[in-house]
Amino acid sequence: LHTARNEGAEARFIVDTMARLVDEGTDISDIAVLFRSGYHSYKLEMELTSRYIDFEKRGGLKLTESAHIKDVLSFFRVLVNPLDNLSWNRILLQLDKVGPKTAQKILAFLKNSDDPITALGSYQPGRTWREGFIKLTELMGNLQRPGLTPAGQFDLVMEYYEPVLEKIYYDDYPKRKKDVDQLKSIVAGYGDLQSLIDDTTLDPPEAGQELPGSPDGEPGKLVLSTIHSAKGLEWDTVFVIGLAEGRFPHQNTMPGEQWEEERRLLYVAATRAKKNLYLTYPQELISPDRQVMRSVMSPFLREINPGLYSRESGSPTPSAGGFGFSTPPSRPTAARAPSKTRTAELMAGMLVRHPFFGRGQVKDIPGPRRVEVSFDRHGDKILHLDYAKLEIIA
Repeated sequence: LHTARNEGAEARFIVDTMARLVDEGTDISDIAVLFRSGYHSYKLEMELTSRYIDFEKRGGLKLTESAHIKDVLSFFRVLVNPLDNLSWNRILLQLDKVGPKTAQKILAFLKNSDDPITALGSYQPGRTWREGFIKLTELMGNLQRPGLTPAGQFDLVMEYYEPVLEKIYYDDYPKRKKDVDQLKSIVAGYGDLQSLIDDTTLDPPEAGQELPGSPDGEPGKLVLSTIHSAKGLEWDTVFVIGLAEGRFPHQNTMPGEQWEEERRLLYVAATRAKKNLYLTYPQELISPDRQVMRSVMSPFLREINPGLYSRESGSPTPSAGGFGFSTPPSRPTAARAPSKTRTAELMAGMLVRHPFFGRGQVKDIPGPRRVEVSFDRHGDKILHLDYAKLEIIA
């Protein structure tokens, strides 16, 4: 049973523990992470993406696969890279009465400018879509105001985008709005826009690549799944996340049959594990209005007989204390604390080892927080040094 300080620490614990398990010989495809609702995995998805770990999600779309999330992120992407035509095209097509041909004309106009965001204001819009275009140019100008945090920029984007969201996705607007609220909570944890964009755009390993631990060279992939979508399936190792009161059971659950149904749902999740089971919850949750809310473990966890699991002291991540939980009862080995390799320690030609990609050779240091490595089995990858946890071999 692992108690994390917040959802970020919970995600890091899970990824660090998976890295240890894979290093010890577990096939990545024999690991699953289960959760009650699709949006509960968003923070974990960003952690996996930032570490180039591919995964399959069942019971909902990945965070960055959702059209409305792509819409919101496109504004941030053009702020970081004003020449990002795909993001500009997505933004322009949100305008009423603007189709692909008109969007391409605007893009051709912006392409000839050294400052596309400023140039946008000098484009002459058509009469039928002038009002919406003016609002867009005002937004882009406001987003560049000095001193704005990513959270402040997100608020400005949503003032503009929320009416668009409700109009375009009217059939399931409440569900999509909940997703955007979760993104709002995630953005609150970033101090700079570049890091947010890095964590939402880095490509995981390409589909079909071999992952360490895959038997006979067959491709393996981590599974993220809602509990409902996991019924009837089993994995060697299962993580059940977000087991905080108010989330599991849901805060609107009424005593009686609904409460028992939630308890049965947790039972289903726990019995998906054949060998190792990890139950985790964060002590802090971020509300949609960015308030930090203290949380406690699910009452269902408090019902578990302490004799049914083993505990250990120590923390696999710097920001969270925790306990290992495995079935059948056995004392699990603590996951290793993340090691940070500094850019100054790396040089082209060095041999290194990555928890998932294995052995490789440093090709280049393209930036203060980046390293390019040519891996024996996975080719060239540019990695975040904040997350890569590279071990220098020689």
